Amino acid sequence: MLARQPQTPVSRIAAALVDIQPTPRDQWPRWASVLAEYATTEDAGIGDVIHRLAGKPGVWFEWTTAALGIPCNCPDRRARFNKQFPLK
Repeated sequence: MLARQPQTPVSRIAAALVDIQPTPRDQWPRWASVLAEYATTEDAGIGDVIHRLAGKPGVWFEWTTAALGIPCNCPDRRARFNKQFPLK
């Protein structure tokens, strides 16, 4: 019997994005609409806006992840928000 291979970060993100459909702009929650006001032409979706506004994770997230023992899943969340709330 073959052992199941662990998912790579890319395959995990791809698997999570399969079921997500873009939400029409007029049905976005208020927080997403507010963040859209801060979008630039380079942002593909709300995930990019959040990433740009929050800045790079850096030492704080590394420390928090180590202290709590859980990953932040920022790339997954960013990709999910970009697909669910696209700007283009």
